[in-house]
Amino acid sequence: MKTFNFYKLITLFLLAVVATSCVQDDEFDVPDSDTAVVDLEGDVTIDQLRNLYLQELNTNENEFLTFSETDSYVTGYVISSDEGGNFFEELILQDSPANPKAGVKVLVDVNPLFTVYEFGRKVHVKLDGLTVGLDSGVLTLGIRDGNAIESIAESQFDEFLIRDEELAEIVPLPISITEFDDSKTNLYIQLENVQFNSSEVLGDNRKTFAGEPEDSFDGERILESCTTGIKTVFSTSTFADFKSLLLPQGKGSMAAILSKSFNASTFIVTVNDPSTINLDGNDRCDACGLATETGETELFRDFFETQTEGTPISGNGWTNYAEAGTQLWEAYFDDSSNASLGISARFSARNTGDNSSIGWLVTPEIDFNAQSQETLNFKTSNSFSDGSYMVVLYSTNWDGSPSSIPSANWSPIPEAKIVADSDFFGDWIESGNIDLSCIEGSGHIAFKYVGKDEEDFDGTYELDEVVINSETTDGGGNSDGLDCTTPSGGGSPFFTVDFEEFDAIEDYVGAGWTNVNVTGGSTVWEIGNFEGSNYAQISGFDSGENDIETWLVTPEINMDSTTGEELSFDVQASFDNGTILSVLVSTNFTGDVTTADWQTIDASIPTGPSGGFGEFQPVGPINISCLDGSVHFAFLYEGSDPDATTRYHVDNIEVTGN
Repeated sequence: MKTFNFYKLITLFLLAVVATSCVQDDEFDVPDSDTAVVDLEGDVTIDQLRNLYLQELNTNENEFLTFSETDSYVTGYVISSDEGGNFFEELILQDSPANPKAGVKVLVDVNPLFTVYEFGRKVHVKLDGLTVGLDSGVLTLGIRDGNAIESIAESQFDEFLIRDEELAEIVPLPISITEFDDSKTNLYIQLENVQFNSSEVLGDNRKTFAGEPEDSFDGERILESCTTGIKTVFSTSTFADFKSLLLPQGKGSMAAILSKSFNASTFIVTVNDPSTINLDGNDRCDACGLATETGETELFRDFFETQTEGTPISGNGWTNYAEAGTQLWEAYFDDSSNASLGISARFSARNTGDNSSIGWLVTPEIDFNAQSQETLNFKTSNSFSDGSYMVVLYSTNWDGSPSSIPSANWSPIPEAKIVADSDFFGDWIESGNIDLSCIEGSGHIAFKYVGKDEEDFDGTYELDEVVINSETTDGGGNSDGLDCTTPSGGGSPFFTVDFEEFDAIEDYVGAGWTNVNVTGGSTVWEIGNFEGSNYAQISGFDSGENDIETWLVTPEINMDSTTGEELSFDVQASFDNGTILSVLVSTNFTGDVTTADWQTIDASIPTGPSGGFGEFQPVGPINISCLDGSVHFAFLYEGSDPDATTRYHVDNIEVTGN
């Protein structure tokens, strides 16, 4: 290993020392370690220290720089405090009380430190004998021990650190989460208009700083920007004396120290104590909050199973747009330890060669005035997202043109939980049941990725199982829905069909059923069979029809001689990529489904797996007691190949009455 020696500095170090300082004049041995020849004038600023280290790393590929015979000091102001237990045996120094440029962590085997080296105290650190390098991704000073930087021993502590008489007022550096980078670590920062994610502080599971059973060493919580929706990690030691306090529920500001996680993979913010957190505002910036229930009607659904692996996401109303760079959201499949959910949507800036990657995946337009109680659910996973990020936004003024996406007004949905870099890379994180009911008019939901092809910003995000629901049209006041309030139940069957009577659907048509594709395609209902049991089946898969509307209508059923009627049937949903089956009733159907008046029946159609066959599930009994005269029930399939092709089997149709 090559060894260098430092030349004596031109300018001697001058400093003022408090009379009570315990500085020792003893000689000490310089560890045998890597050194470098550096010509410095005067003492070393923290910014210079960082540049010297980066020069050594980039030029000589040495991960450590050890000082010897320089008679040099680095000076900084203390911004950490171990009084609350959130820091331990370390001093965080920045180069200036206000508008700092650089900071450094000094490892010391002394506890406590705040009694002498309190917040704002000016400190001089003798460099000779110390090594600078990266510890958990941040610039660190200490004693080199092999391939690690260890703490300065308590016996040598006063040989290296000198307490200045100056006690400065530290002014936090105002920055946003989007401005986090390595040069700003070890700085005292100010974050404005932030809040903890709703999943952490609202509802019955409000979390503490670091007092949850799963908090082994640190409690990591989601802190989010109300301006952009971007999230970061708020970290608290489980040894902090405030670990059991509940997180504040409002929005506001926070003064904290910017650092990085233990494995240096993501940025974190840490406070000395809760007094620098001002999140008392009652006006949280959640779009609509979280919903307690999910409606039974699906407005939009995509599990991406019909996408072609390795190609850009398309179809089903999606808009896939690259605002910057060449990369688009792509279909992705993996069955390894980082398995996708079947086929998923994926975005990564890695190996793109792009200095900036901004990718949008936008849903089709949703009319939020056409129904009530809309909710959004999805799942995300990542592969070391690092400094890249994904946010969820909505807009009610985007005109639908891809090029106008950046200029539209987009509001964040911060309550949506998105996978964090600290989450295990193989896990899929649920978004929570996101309430969209406060959105007025027609709008779009967008998933936006921001990163670039650099090691710390080229992370990967995966998206799947995107579903937008609403309250059922029957309970939501839709005039086209059947809403029977008269008593029902307790009757006997007077109309039953199990599809065992005939082997072909044509035979049922001859017996009074109607089976018609009104869009002119060939996709119609058929008779299926499994293990000797018949059922009606339909699927638009591989039909080549982009507009499928197929009706299966029962024969006439007379409701005049019974009361308390109910309808029930069984449904098996398979290879599910959207709920595209509905049940309707008409009192004036005469053979043409397009001229009859139809009412939607409140039937909760089950969903099935996206990659295989589901199980038969019962639907009903449904109250139909308000119907009189002769009626026809219809099973309506509305699909589109390849985006909406769910396969349905219908069986055991039964109408009962008294």
